[in-house]
Amino acid sequence: MQSVKATTRSPIISRVFFGLNSARSIGNPSILEQDLGEPPSRCQFMRYEVIPANEVGGYKVSKPFLLTPGKVQPMTSQNDATYRLKIPVRVGVKGKVFTQSPSNHLCLAAAKGNHIEVWGFGLIVFEGRLLKIKHKKFDTMVYKNGGELIMPEVSNNEGLAKMLSKLVDESKLSDWDNPSVREATILPTKGQGIVKWVDPFSQRMALDTAEGSAFSLFRHVDNLKFDGTKIILPKPGDIVEVLQLQAPEKDSKTTFDKVATRVKLLS
Repeated sequence: MQSVKATTRSPIISRVFFGLNSARSIGNPSILEQDLGEPPSRCQFMRYEVIPANEVGGYKVSKPFLLTPGKVQPMTSQNDATYRLKIPVRVGVKGKVFTQSPSNHLCLAAAKGNHIEVWGFGLIVFEGRLLKIKHKKFDTMVYKNGGELIMPEVSNNEGLAKMLSKLVDESKLSDWDNPSVREATILPTKGQGIVKWVDPFSQRMALDTAEGSAFSLFRHVDNLKFDGTKIILPKPGDIVEVLQLQAPEKDSKTTFDKVATRVKLLS
């Protein structure tokens, strides 16, 4: 989609004081922090600020970073306290307003014992509203396996795994060889999918299906809605109904086996 150049007029300043405990007390992993109303009719930048704590509720908190495919980019701060991200809000040639991942959010990681969470904070345009949200991108346990660390949920992102390993105390980790830490594998049945991850910043979700791995865009999910107070999103492990699957386009660079072009949430 083509877009015109963004301006810096009328920026919205959003300040976040990261508090993990308040976030963890809410069941839905995507939390609407503020409805900023209708998005601007012209391209502009929104300025997003975060002031992270070093520790919250016993969790060691990382410095903010940007997460791109296969790469972690640490953010810099002039005073080592306030970090700023310019988020471009663009208007396409057909008048559709959007923000685009990964430039529409920043990330923070928090670790306690052998448990790590990665949260994203940013702005999205959803159902004609500009929304400020925070979303739990990863929730993983960490295990020892000889001289390396195993993080099942981030195994496909070496850069992220390397950064997260600096937050944990290896002396408190369990061995991966211990059968008690292995999880049972649930196999999807035909016509259903098991949610692997959901990312509101790219507005996509990944599924395990009987026909292989698949991804679906939010616009292809029948009953995915914003009710004015929250975004109704499935969680990893939820089962959804897959009504239509097709092969990816030939020139697509996706690693998924299928594209789910019609999905229905079951709850």
